[in-house]
Amino acid sequence: METPPAHLEYRPSARIILANRRDEILLFNENHPVKGPLWFTVGGRLEPDETPMRAAVRELKEETGLVVAPDRLGQPIATSRGEWEYRGRQLWSYDTFFFLRVDELEVDDSGMEDYEFEQIASHRWWPVGELETTTALIFPGEFAWLARRLVSGETWDEPVKLPWFVA
Repeated sequence: METPPAHLEYRPSARIILANRRDEILLFNENHPVKGPLWFTVGGRLEPDETPMRAAVRELKEETGLVVAPDRLGQPIATSRGEWEYRGRQLWSYDTFFFLRVDELEVDDSGMEDYEFEQIASHRWWPVGELETTTALIFPGEFAWLARRLVSGETWDEPVKLPWFVA
């Protein structure tokens, strides 16, 4: 377990990099109060006693309507950690990322919680090439680099450590 700085609340999260057959990546958009428009992957916090893989499966269902068996996700492919503020709480997140490719998916967000509907303004399937050239703020840092490696079929033994944000 990642140990957060003492003054911050620990928030472990599971995130899913979801790609379709056209090598597009699903991202959600939030109008961040400080950073402005911010794009991020499917995912969210772990419930008590929940593993990252189980949380990823739950979040996929809640945020996209997609139901998958946990073992379909495989091993974590990346991690990222950092400090942020959410609704007046100072948090230290440790995010575990999984990769999943689907043929096609029409997003069904009816399983989202009320606060998620307040936070998420839209979603979009991003072509990887566009991720590499956009000036939009995408979380985590170096996301386009990772997405390109994943859709090209590259694999590795240990999760890649990504920066929280790249300025």
